[in-house]
Amino acid sequence: MSLSSKSSENFSKVQATTAQLQTLASQVGPHGKLPTHRQLRHSMGVSITTLNSALSELEARRLIYRVQGSGIYVAATARRSIALVCDPAYFQGANHSPFWDVLLEQARQWATTHDEILSFHFAAPAATAAEQSGEMLHEGLVRDIQAGRVHGIIAVGLPVPVTEWVRDQGVPLVAFAGWSDYTVGLDGVELIRLGVAELARQGCRRIGLWRTVDLAHTLEATRTDAEAITHIFRQSLVDCGVPFHAALIKNNRHLLMEADKPRVVLTKQEQGYQTAIDVFSGSHRKATPKPDGVIITDDMMTHGALVALQKLGVMVGQELKIATHANRGSMVLLGRDELTLLEIDPAEVVQALFEMLETLMDGKTPATPIVSIKPKAK
Repeated sequence: MSLSSKSSENFSKVQATTAQLQTLASQVGPHGKLPTHRQLRHSMGVSITTLNSALSELEARRLIYRVQGSGIYVAATARRSIALVCDPAYFQGANHSPFWDVLLEQARQWATTHDEILSFHFAAPAATAAEQSGEMLHEGLVRDIQAGRVHGIIAVGLPVPVTEWVRDQGVPLVAFAGWSDYTVGLDGVELIRLGVAELARQGCRRIGLWRTVDLAHTLEATRTDAEAITHIFRQSLVDCGVPFHAALIKNNRHLLMEADKPRVVLTKQEQGYQTAIDVFSGSHRKATPKPDGVIITDDMMTHGALVALQKLGVMVGQELKIATHANRGSMVLLGRDELTLLEIDPAEVVQALFEMLETLMDGKTPATPIVSIKPKAK
């Protein structure tokens, strides 16, 4: 073995030992006493040199301190540092939803209550960055991750190569609006089932489904998802004894890139506005059956649709009943009592994210790799 290879192997051992000790210190808590040198060497199977290097690293970070003749203790100020890393697209532009502001505030409150250090970071935009390794993360965050100064990461909308890179650094990560080994998401299946049940209970017999499309995706990439959603919608209607009308599904996939057509860029509000216009105005109104109830899967789409429906004179709550996704604490649909809200609570999302991450930081395995937050009818 070359000298450089041996040096690299020793460095990796120190890193691994440091991570183990950091997890142990988190479990013991501030002012707690760690096992003795002998006990640590035996349980970890490392040399005294490796152990001392790891302990020195944690001392330098002020996470532990050693008292001659007494032992090794966790520092009183030892607190977990959690990075919330987001795709900036969720927080800027016309498609920015108040949901993300509410989510961020809930995350701040959780960190304060649980005495954790929370930092907020934007990744480089996915459309302009090479989605490999840590290239979407700014240099300072990359250094902190590699140095072990970040104990856990909540990733919002980050692509898989980035979350895999973080995982390879040995840092626990939980994803939202994206994918990783451990993920929190919104239960879209339950939203459709609940929406159908609520509209059927209100007497609707021609129930439609309106969905926005993510314009960052291709037509082919959304095909499987659209087919799965249609199957769930159809089965939900059958379960409630309501007829299925394929023509009442509006998923806006026609806006996506096709080989011979340019992409039409519309915000979620514009997609909602245009969908309502297409369904309830002009020749479209006569050519296709008119719904008496509609499930809308995004509150921003609903906001746009309501503008169009008011313009067309459609009486929402009477001529047309709407069951829509909504976010508790958001002002998007404030005061719209004529709607049935299928409400997601951002506090539940934050709780699930932090509890799963804290389980991982404790060196344990979460009970399930995927947590789905269910909407509640209101």
